[in-house]
Amino acid sequence: MIQDIEGGYSTAWRSWLPGGWLLPLCELALMTDGRAYDINVELDTTVITGRTARWRSGP
Repeated sequence: MIQDIEGGYSTAWRSWLPGGWLLPLCELALMTDGRAYDINVELDTTVITGRTARWRSGP
């Protein structure tokens, strides 16, 4: 996944977790978004949960 982002093959990253502990998934999303930022790649990152609120980063 990271190689696809670095190579410019992926411009969006979506992840879905129907329930459970969200911290590891949110941490992975932030680390992935941070890596894309470091190499000047615009990445649309979305984490979708079974809860009513949605966290989104990107344009």
